Amino acid sequence: MRARILALTLLLLALGACAPPPSPGTSEPEARTPEPGAQPLPTQPPDLALFVAQLQDALLERKWEQAADLMAPGFVIGYWRDQVYPPVDPAQAVGHIRTFLLPGGPPSFPEPDAPLAVMVGNRDPLSLWAPELNVVHLLYSRGWGEDALGEALLAIGQTEDGYRWVGVLAAPRGFGRLE
Repeated sequence: MRARILALTLLLLALGACAPPPSPGTSEPEARTPEPGAQPLPTQPPDLALFVAQLQDALLERKWEQAADLMAPGFVIGYWRDQVYPPVDPAQAVGHIRTFLLPGGPPSFPEPDAPLAVMVGNRDPLSLWAPELNVVHLLYSRGWGEDALGEALLAIGQTEDGYRWVGVLAAPRGFGRLE
């Protein structure tokens, strides 16, 4: 598994550009406290559309505990044309997302049928992810980064009991569309 994650890392590193690394204090897991009025989630919805709706709701409403519950244990954070960090647990991933990727507000999900292949250099966007993550769906989003002008691809992987949010590929300056 580590070899495949390393392969994904090398692929994304080869794509160039820069993104700010996480600050030194972000590797410690955040204490997770229940949000007021939070409802328990089913462990994994059997339907992909339902899972996507739950993930969108968690991010739009900034329900961080819900977002963490939807994540895979080895969550992957990568920056387009820059670097991929080693997989982290959901608490660390949420801390990084809150601090660096969505510090100003919720993202938007403007294009359900965004031309993902065009956005990632005319290649299969699912091929950017390590095979063991079993990515079956990518969700395009805007509003990422400190200035909220970035874009991201949220990777959803299929597991034995449903789906998990397995990673995010952030593009602080956007992916660009090379048509």
